[in-house]
Amino acid sequence: MNILVVCQHFYPESFRINDICTELIKRGHKVSVLTGMPNYPAGVVFDGYEECYKTPRDYNGVTVYNTDICPRGNSKKQLILNYFSFWFKGCKKAKKLAKAEKFDCVFVYQLSPVFMAFPGITVSKKQKIPMYTYVLDLWPESLAEMTGIKSGPVFSYIKHLTKKVYKASEKILISSESFKNSITDAGIDSDKVMFWPQYAEDFYKPVKVPEEDSIKEEIPTGFNIIYTGNFGEAQKLETAIEAAALTKKEYPGMNWIFMGGGRDEANIRKKAEELGVLDKNVFFIGRKPAEEVCKYLSVCDAALLILKDMPLLNITLPAKIQSYFACGIPVIASCSGEGAEIVKKSGAGLSCPAENPKILAETAISMYNMKDSERNSMKENSLSYFEKNYRKEFLMDILEEVIG
Repeated sequence: MNILVVCQHFYPESFRINDICTELIKRGHKVSVLTGMPNYPAGVVFDGYEECYKTPRDYNGVTVYNTDICPRGNSKKQLILNYFSFWFKGCKKAKKLAKAEKFDCVFVYQLSPVFMAFPGITVSKKQKIPMYTYVLDLWPESLAEMTGIKSGPVFSYIKHLTKKVYKASEKILISSESFKNSITDAGIDSDKVMFWPQYAEDFYKPVKVPEEDSIKEEIPTGFNIIYTGNFGEAQKLETAIEAAALTKKEYPGMNWIFMGGGRDEANIRKKAEELGVLDKNVFFIGRKPAEEVCKYLSVCDAALLILKDMPLLNITLPAKIQSYFACGIPVIASCSGEGAEIVKKSGAGLSCPAENPKILAETAISMYNMKDSERNSMKENSLSYFEKNYRKEFLMDILEEVIG
């Protein structure tokens, strides 16, 4: 099949769509990607990619068409410009692609905003081919959470756009089962909606790190809890910093390690400094290549899954769960809703309500005080749950069947 993938984000940005496209190539399909300019999460275009929109480029056999869009920046105004620029400029490039090449189907990897799907609709309608939409961020709920706008003309318009995307889709795949009610409430037939959880890339797996590996020099001695990923408003990492402050005196051997970066990094570092925990029992080790995350997880004792207490996030299944489970590390889940339920159900860790530093500190202490045999049991449970529910080969077989 000749598949056009539409997503505002693609390599060198770190999203799972990179691996999905690579896997489709390995399975014998031809894949092209229509995307924006790589600028997530820092909000500035990656070095060396300033003119990537001028000519197509190759990524693991995938033909990538970048669109000249406004970067996210670090303000809400800039973010809005970023969102709308991909919609309009992406549709313009989509029209050219529809004239230049015949595709068999369109696959939209729909993050925020929902209207990143419109270039896909353009090709789907012009070539009269099916479009499949994979919903990872739920709209207009995301708009309501980000802006507080829950009614009025703007909200109604976004709701209208969302319904338009759903109606244009042959099939709607959802990353969280809890998304289904919202989509069917918009008047979409339930038979059109299908749960397809995210998987973890092959490089997420248990590994043994040699003693001489420099990674061990970055990790302090003690009981280490590690967070990996984006530092944004949705993660509410201040909760973890406050929990670290509560454990500092009585549990000096407990360390909280933060790997990654994002728009909120400066605020989180400032919070750690104000509470007197920066470089004491809180450590920031920067961004690392996705392929190396498993090494850092393997030399730590627990992984932190943390989210803000928001209705939308409570029905979202965070992709971090699959990565953590695939690496076989016990999980401390500071979140409410679907993510916490999976951690409980799998027996892969401990959970506590979102945005509660005191209870998060107590949960971390409970993990710290466990016997090695108990934590080893959690490791086994996480790997077992991953194999049964999130294995890539199994899920890619399902995707091929759906779009084929």
